Amino acid sequence: MKNGLYRKLAWNNIRKNQSTFLPFGIVASCVVAVFYMIFSISAQSDAVYQGQQSMEMILKFGTIVVGIVAAVILLYTNRFVMKQRTKEFGLYNILGLEKKHIAKVIFWETAIVGLGSILIGLLAGMLFSKLLFLIFINMLGLKSKIPFRISYQVLAVSIGIFALIFAINMFFNDLRIARLKPVEMLRESAAGEKEPKAKWVIALLGVVMVAAGYYISVTTENPMKALNLFFVAVLLVILGTYCLFMAGSIAFLKLLKKNKKFYYHKTHFVNVSGMLFRMKQNAMGLASICILSTIVIVTLSTTISLFVGIDDERRVRYPKDVDIRVVADEKVKDEKMVQQLEQRGERAREAALRLAAKQKVKIKAEEVYTVYEASLFWKNNRFYMDQSYDLDTLVNVSVMTVRDYNAVTKTKYKATKGKYIVLTNKDTILYGDDLQIGEQTFACKQKGLIYLKRFADNYSQQLFILVPDTKDMLTLQHAFEGLAKPLMYSGMKRKVTFDLSGSKKAKTVYGSKIGDWMETEKVEGISLIEDYYTTLQTALNLYASVFFIGIFIGIIFLGATVLIIYYKQVSEGYEDRKNFRIMAKIGLSNQEINQMIRSQIRLVFLLPLLVAGMHICFAYPIIRKIMAMMNLTNEKLFVMATVGTCFVFAGVYLIVYKLTSRVYYRLVGTR
Repeated sequence: MKNGLYRKLAWNNIRKNQSTFLPFGIVASCVVAVFYMIFSISAQSDAVYQGQQSMEMILKFGTIVVGIVAAVILLYTNRFVMKQRTKEFGLYNILGLEKKHIAKVIFWETAIVGLGSILIGLLAGMLFSKLLFLIFINMLGLKSKIPFRISYQVLAVSIGIFALIFAINMFFNDLRIARLKPVEMLRESAAGEKEPKAKWVIALLGVVMVAAGYYISVTTENPMKALNLFFVAVLLVILGTYCLFMAGSIAFLKLLKKNKKFYYHKTHFVNVSGMLFRMKQNAMGLASICILSTIVIVTLSTTISLFVGIDDERRVRYPKDVDIRVVADEKVKDEKMVQQLEQRGERAREAALRLAAKQKVKIKAEEVYTVYEASLFWKNNRFYMDQSYDLDTLVNVSVMTVRDYNAVTKTKYKATKGKYIVLTNKDTILYGDDLQIGEQTFACKQKGLIYLKRFADNYSQQLFILVPDTKDMLTLQHAFEGLAKPLMYSGMKRKVTFDLSGSKKAKTVYGSKIGDWMETEKVEGISLIEDYYTTLQTALNLYASVFFIGIFIGIIFLGATVLIIYYKQVSEGYEDRKNFRIMAKIGLSNQEINQMIRSQIRLVFLLPLLVAGMHICFAYPIIRKIMAMMNLTNEKLFVMATVGTCFVFAGVYLIVYKLTSRVYYRLVGTR
């Protein structure tokens, strides 16, 4: 046989199997286009904003993730396509075509679909890349005209990657054909007729893993610990979901079957029996749909929240426009050194005022105070050091004079010699009336919550100890340092913070110059200078990149979900057609059959969505803590983004249900 005949036969197969090849080709083209667009923008990130390494890193990481997901989608859906055509290849073999001939037909089918998908995808990618590039730089707040270019390197890499993916598909297809005998090919599409057994151990394991993942999410209080345990919880829930769908669903159906009053009803009998016979195959697809749906909702809701709430996040991180921290050359040991530290702070303040006059901005809402800070462990009103690094008992301590704290917070606490005021961001961690630091005990006059929200840490326990004067600050410092070397940091510093009034441009210029200005003015002891405006562009680059990648990853996972649903409907349609025709012959009316079909399809479609919704509800507590650690404390925004994403996804999901159910009905032939 000549190659021309193989090509012709392959082309005819593609035309006759449009319901199988067309969705695969469309999704493949979209995947190629998305990968090219992300890769193209990533390759030009240096032209967008020079030096922003975090943005470039996220874009490149996003490109890798999109590439991996694209490969998984194409390899996974190729299996569906081949399963529906195995019987067709078996007929070819019986009619005289050898396996090597069938392999050549598959080669040309894969080549035609692959080449077409890559070309269409690249053309669409090049067509929309510039539009997306402009959207991206506008998201970054850039107004400069940045040239857009088509990179031949990006084109070559994209072609190479997807050519390799289609070659892998071709290899697995040929391997599948080589391993099957003609009779097995004919029976392959009818595989799974044997009723599956209830695997109670796996079902119970699924319940335990999902429950463990939920427990971690709900009970983990410390945000830093939540970040460490998040991926453990995700892995447990994913594995548990697959176990529940594959074994738990069968076990549940077996229980329904044992309930004779429920089972021996003409509608229930057909639905339960039908689900049992195909559940092993369906369960994988349903579990995949559930997991993908959860990933789409979590990815989109978190990235939308981070990008939309960037101003809230920045203001939590930088409550004042400028924050200057001054330290001594050595550890502060007495009141004289405290006074010297305060004098350095005053020189820094005066230098900041001079720069403000020069840059035509005004300083307002000043806050100047001395604070001792340390990180150690705290339990039952006792401070201690622990090498085990228990995040649940980690506490950040700040010691201030009552005078400074009242001046900053506009409160009216009163000092009492020998008795301290203890404030915390979590009222559950205070016990008794005393503080114990090592072997020393200090009396507490009053306890309460930290007044200013910006003094309350979002990711750890925090204590403010208010003392009458600097002598008491030094006493507590010596007591803390007598324990051992504090875990993360310790030391006394003078803070000078203030807001600016003037144009945004002038404020940004001020923030960019204040560091060099302090060196020019020879202000000593500057340990840190932070400002809101110059860090805003960096944060915008970071979150815009995360949002941009999140949207595309969400779209790709959504596409994968749609494709799995479609092919699941097609495969079930072919399998159910014969069964429902037999039912029609034994006396069931079309109305009764359609009612059975609708109830079964609704169950199959709604189950992954309902389970995904349950996953989102239980995942919310741990995700909220992680978002708070990223300084996004606007819980209302996060809730709105999550609920909105769920509604939009559910709408898209229902549209897919309507469209794919029509394909199912057409294949079954009851309408």
